[in-house]
Amino acid sequence: YEFYPNNFVCMMPVQRVEDSYHLIQKHRIAIIPHGKTQWMAYHESGVSVTDRKPIRAAMIAYLMLQECQP
Repeated sequence: YEFYPNNFVCMMPVQRVEDSYHLIQKHRIAIIPHGKTQWMAYHESGVSVTDRKPIRAAMIAYLMLQECQP
């Protein structure tokens, strides 16, 4: 978490690409080619995201998984 003025808190899941690999492995997010220029990040819960950048797709999928948790 990062703290901003006026006590606002912003969740910053990853600042560096190296940190994202740990989250991808821990949450079992698969990254697979989807066409010639697209990548798809998929989780066994049914969450899937398609993007031109594979790590970006995986991090969006990770954030969607976090929204689903109570």
